[in-house]
Order: sequence, then structure tokens, then C-alpha cells
Amino acid sequence: MRIGYALVALAALLFAANGPVSIVLIDGGVSARYVVTGRLLGMVAVLLTWAALRYPEHLRLSPRELLELAFFGIAGLALMQWTYAEAIARVDIGLVLMIEYMAPFLIALYTWVLWRHRQQRAVWVSAFVALAGLALVLDVGGDAFARLSGRGLLFSVTTCLIFSYYATHASKLLRERPPQVVLGLGGLFAVLFWSVTLAPIWRYPVDVVGGGVPLGGNLGGTAPGFLLVLAGAVVGTALPFALFLTGVSKIGPTKSAIVLMLESVAAIAISWAWLQQSLTPIQVAGGLVVVGAVVLLQLARSQRPVAQTL
Repeated sequence: MRIGYALVALAALLFAANGPVSIVLIDGGVSARYVVTGRLLGMVAVLLTWAALRYPEHLRLSPRELLELAFFGIAGLALMQWTYAEAIARVDIGLVLMIEYMAPFLIALYTWVLWRHRQQRAVWVSAFVALAGLALVLDVGGDAFARLSGRGLLFSVTTCLIFSYYATHASKLLRERPPQVVLGLGGLFAVLFWSVTLAPIWRYPVDVVGGGVPLGGNLGGTAPGFLLVLAGAVVGTALPFALFLTGVSKIGPTKSAIVLMLESVAAIAISWAWLQQSLTPIQVAGGLVVVGAVVLLQLARSQRPVAQTL
């Protein structure tokens, strides 16, 4: 089971590293929506190729299974990207992430109502401690509430609900298909929906991506835009999503969502090292609290090993 925690923690680190890559692309002239387009396209190309070579028998699906994966891809992948982008445009990003990472509590409640799966006390304690540490890391305070808007709050809560659905439904889908198939096909429906409705593919900024993009911060210099898009798609999206879902299949969605809080801690540390963003002692202390909560969660022994996938 420990491998499940390690897989989700590694996914969190890769997701975190993708943040500065996205910021560099956006600062270089690629809109946030088309950054998502590149990530989704790359993820689908990598994972569907992987699935076709390794799991061809799992690609034969019934219409009902295709419909289920389509809903998972559109609602769990595409719409979550949209609601998150809309939320951070209206509300402080720290507060948005705080709301999003209340998902472990919703997942635990959902699994109890639907499957009567009771979480250990250590899971609840770890979730509360990690959320408190995250508040310190993200510096959520009076300034975060100063520009609070009703629509921003609605988008933030919707992102949390979609993330809860994504993690919970993924645990069900993974009982029947490997993560490469679930994400590859789900991502295919997501990118088709995204590229037609929210970011028309025919308007993709090929000229910007084809040139050099300033790396900024401590790195300086430039890098080919297409290499940054490729890195964001493969290392920052396809691989961490596959690792996260594999982890979900081993330790369940509730614990996976708690461990994934490491993403925010790592993202701030990487942004400090690369983009020269400030890092206060309180944020460092909050990061240690989050790490401690994850360690506490990993050390807790399951009382119901047969229900680990819930």
C-alpha cells in the first residue's frame, strides 16, 4: 500500500513543476486556455499510444462504457479546468485552492453515504491538519477575502465538487480498466469538447509556440515553445495523472486527495527557486505541517483493507 502514497506524492511533485512551465508559456503569449489545450492533446497522444501498445484488449468498449468515459472526461477533466480558471480570475488563488482541497471531506462523506465505508480517525485528523497547513502555505488571510465575489466563490465550490467526483468516479473506473485507458479515452472526449467549445483548435497560437519563450526568473534565456508545451503535456500532465489514478486504485480517493495537497507546497517551493517568488517562514512552517499530515496518514493502519479502493 505504501507504493500508493509514493505514486500520489510523485504525481503531486510533477503537477507542481508544471505550474511554472504554464506561467512561462502564459507570460510568453499563450493564453491559459490554449496552455490547457496543449496539455490535454499531449496527454491523450501519450496515453492512448501507451494503451494501444500495452492494453489493446481494454480498448474494446460497449456504448455504455464509452458514454461513461465521455462523461468522466468532459465533467472530470475539461470542466474542472474551466471552473478553476474562472475561479482564479475572480478570487485569490490561495482561497481557491483551499476550497478545492476540501475535497477529501466530501469524498469521505460520499463513500460513507454510498458504500458505508467509514474512514479511520487518522484520515480525518490528517485532512484537517493538512488543510490548516495549506492555509499557511497559501497565505490565506484577510487579503484573500478582500476581493471575494459571489461568482468566484461559486466557481471555486464547483471546482471542489468536480474534483471530488473525478477522484471518486476514477476509483470505480479503475476496477475495470488500467489508468492509461481511463485517462486516454476520457482525455480524448475532454480535448474534443475543450477544442470545440472553450478554446477552438483552429485558433491555436502556433506562431508563439513555434518561437522562443523567455524562461524568466533564475533560469534566464529562452526555450522553444513547443518543447515547453511537450514537457507540460508529458511530464506535467500525462505522467502525473497516470500516477495519481494508479495511486487512487491502491489507497482510495480520500487518502489520495489528502496526499495531493503536497502539490501546493511543492509548487510554491519551485516557484521560489525558479521564478524568484517570495517565500515566508510561515509558508515554510505550513509546508512542514502538510508534509507531517501526509506522514501521519501513511503511518495509519487501515481497519478495512478490503475497502481500500473506495
